[in-house]
Amino acid sequence: MRVRYVGAEDFLKSLLLYFIASYIAFFLTSGGWVAIMYVIAGWIPFVASFVIAAIGVGIQHARGKRWFPIDYSAVAVLIGVQIVALLLNQADNGDAPGSSFFLERIVSSLRGTAVVFEPYFYLFFGAYVVLIVAFVVWLISRATVEKPTTKA
Repeated sequence: MRVRYVGAEDFLKSLLLYFIASYIAFFLTSGGWVAIMYVIAGWIPFVASFVIAAIGVGIQHARGKRWFPIDYSAVAVLIGVQIVALLLNQADNGDAPGSSFFLERIVSSLRGTAVVFEPYFYLFFGAYVVLIVAFVVWLISRATVEKPTTKA
């Protein structure tokens, strides 16, 4: 397990950049009404996670804990779940023939299988949102007063 400790400001900047990139990725892999819904409400899980992170960092900072971990193993799991959610992201709302998901755009031989994969998208997107919140809370809970000199 490889961990890097960063200051509160860098920690929040890293999370903000990750959340912005994730929002853009989910928007770009969707289409039709789904893309419109991402513009309207897709930002909510990312903003909520960032607000939770900012509050947690503020609380830990007030307690004198100035260093926050970025655990590369946990980041790899988070990104893996996100990639699956992105590949299963619906390209439209599914009300017309030719409905598809993002993976179908990549592999055109899977036409007409959006209905089969739709429940998996909701499963992975839901898991991704829960994982983001858990990941942020877990990282903040591991904050330290002094920057560790050894690997955690």
